[in-house]
Parts: sequence; structure tokens; C-alpha cells
Amino acid sequence: MEEPTLRSLRYFVALAEELHFARAADRLHISQPSLSQQIQRLEAVLGARVFERTRRSVRPTEAGRALLADARPLLAQGDRLRTHIARVAAGQVGELRVGFVASGAYDILPAIIRRFREQCPDAHLEIDECALRVPLEQLEAGTLDVAIVRGPVSHPTLQVEVLLREPLCAVVAGDHRLARRGPVPLSALAREPFATPSSTTRSCAAAGTRGSCPGSSRRRPIGKSWSAWSRRGWR
Repeated sequence: MEEPTLRSLRYFVALAEELHFARAADRLHISQPSLSQQIQRLEAVLGARVFERTRRSVRPTEAGRALLADARPLLAQGDRLRTHIARVAAGQVGELRVGFVASGAYDILPAIIRRFREQCPDAHLEIDECALRVPLEQLEAGTLDVAIVRGPVSHPTLQVEVLLREPLCAVVAGDHRLARRGPVPLSALAREPFATPSSTTRSCAAAGTRGSCPGSSRRRPIGKSWSAWSRRGWR
């Protein structure tokens, strides 16, 4: 058995409110004959006349007035459903699970959270501090959606986006030959032994330096790029 559609109910409500075929058709951006056909089809589906028509006027019948009372909330519910599904599809509703490395993410995480709340006020945000481990396994397993970590990072199946770049600083004694220079390239430290966190060892090695991260030294964060790893399209 054929049922009334939301489109046919929308056409009906427009005509019931305008009480004029031409004005209702213009409001709906369709032709007047198309509107007339849709109303006739709706009446056939319902098995009742919903409008009384004369050459000068059109007005709802008793059945039409009952239909109008029910059709308006149905259309409003349909609009809410359409909006809700669109927001879910756009990632504005649902849950976002974020993991982060604690050593410096506090500088950028509050701003990220604030922007996310502004853009997706109805989404649930779950934040997990990952200590010093890189949460690759959690991303791959689906227990995290996004991870905020220090770069450089590379992975064949994860999307990587740089969020922030920080300078890499070398701390030297006051009488060191580089102490009064401005920015220095890593290559200038090629003959200098120094301690560096493990996250920067590869960059130093690529520049031909002898930086290391001895187990007995205390590690301190050295500026690098911050990256977000994501397994799906939140943005």
C-alpha cells in the first residue's frame, strides 16, 4: 500500500498555508500543474479529499485540517532528522578519542580542544595521556581516533598533519665558539658531542652530528614539530 511521502506532505502544507495554487507553487519552486498533480495523488493515496476547490478559492476540508495538524510535526521531525544525519556525517556529532604525549602538548592541546568545542558542541571528546609512548597500536586498533605527538612521524596507513613547528635549540656554555652566533645549522655541531632526546637523534644523525641520548642523562624536551596522526577524517 502506497504511503504519503514527506515531499507530498510538504506540498500539502504549503498549499494549506497559502490557500492559493500559484503562490504555493512559487514558494515550492515548482510549476502550478505539478503541484496540482501532487495534491491529487496525495488525495488518491489517502482516499479522501483534503481541499475544496473552486475557481476563486481553495481551502482545506475537515480531513485536510486534520492532516495539517499531523503533517506539520512530521515535517519538523524530518528536518531535524536530516540535520542530525548531516552533522553525524560531517563529524560534528559522536565521539572523538584523542591521545597525546604529555611532554609539551599542554601548550597546543587547550587551543585544539577549544576550537573543537566551538565547531562540534554536541560531540563527546575523550582525551588520553599516552606518557612517552607513541600510540600507534591504539590508532591501528581503533581505540584512538587522533594522536598528538612530536615529529617527525611517518606511517603508511595513517594520515599525518603538522600542527605546530618549534625551533630546535642548542644550549652551550657562555664561552663556547657558537655562544654569540644567531641561528646555527645542525651541521655546525658536527664535531660537537652533545646529549639529545631520542626523538631528535635521527635528525642529528642526518645532519652528520654526533648527538646521542645516554641512559644516564636526564632528558628534556627539545623543540620539534608537533603532528596529529589520524585514522579517520576528523578535522
